[in-house]
Amino acid sequence: TPIVLLNKEARMNKNVMEIVIWKSKPEFSETEIVKRSKNLNEFVNNQVGFVSRDFAKNDEGQWIDFLYWDSLENAKAAAKKIETSPLCGEFFETIDMNSIQMFHFSSLYKHLAA
Repeated sequence: TPIVLLNKEARMNKNVMEIVIWKSKPEFSETEIVKRSKNLNEFVNNQVGFVSRDFAKNDEGQWIDFLYWDSLENAKAAAKKIETSPLCGEFFETIDMNSIQMFHFSSLYKHLAA
């Protein structure tokens, strides 16, 4: 499978990855966190430029939200809106806010299985 390199203009307008890493408050179970995290699906589905979302946890108790957006501008606009979204408030109650790390990356290329 060939690797396609994206030029700067293409990187500015597609394949933006948003990665949010955080830890939960100890009083919330994994089941409760997953249940509440599903509210974010409804929120992101209604945001301009949303492509997909993966939600995962590692053995050290860190959680990750991995979102794809069509542009950095749309990713940042959604991140701003989510801060005041009543739909996401219950989910945010589960997060240790001091642990949040957020990153945006522009894709340089994508490699798919042959």
